[in-house]
Amino acid sequence: MTPQIRSRYTLGFGYAAAITAVASGLLTIAKEKYDPLLAWMKSFAGHHWITHGIAVVLLFVIIGLVMSAREPKGDLEVEFRRLAILLIAATVIGGALVGLFYLFD
Repeated sequence: MTPQIRSRYTLGFGYAAAITAVASGLLTIAKEKYDPLLAWMKSFAGHHWITHGIAVVLLFVIIGLVMSAREPKGDLEVEFRRLAILLIAATVIGGALVGLFYLFD
């Protein structure tokens, strides 16, 4: 693998991880507040957390592959710094969504 390809996949799947972190938090809230969704997720794979895991992994892989298809533009060092900040922010936001939901629900 050339450095350019490695950078492309690192960035693509890094952005996918950030998006998935927030999406997972939102899915947690959605299934807890909307009973038909929770019931469907329980019936799909036997337990709603298994279905949740499947959905999150699929989302991560699909977004990662789509985002990896684009060529990185500009300074890679700057883009990697942006990605690091975005990953930290997305992880905090995803965790805060779930934490605050259970705190106030």
